[in-house]
Amino acid sequence: MQNDKRHATIDETKRATEYLANERTFLAWIRTSVAVVSLGFVLARFSVWLRELAIQRASQLPVHRAGISLP
Repeated sequence: MQNDKRHATIDETKRATEYLANERTFLAWIRTSVAVVSLGFVLARFSVWLRELAIQRASQLPVHRAGISLP
């Protein structure tokens, strides 16, 4: 029984093409992850802005001071 391990080899003329394709894929993953993280920061800031707006609007609304829940 022989150990016949075959390795995939890339032709020398295609090696640069393969390398550049891998590089483009890696950079696409990095670009996508930066975009997702940036979107998370934008959503977090928007959430803080909405809370501040709600507090500001709540202070401008008239408060009804009547009923059993007043005490």
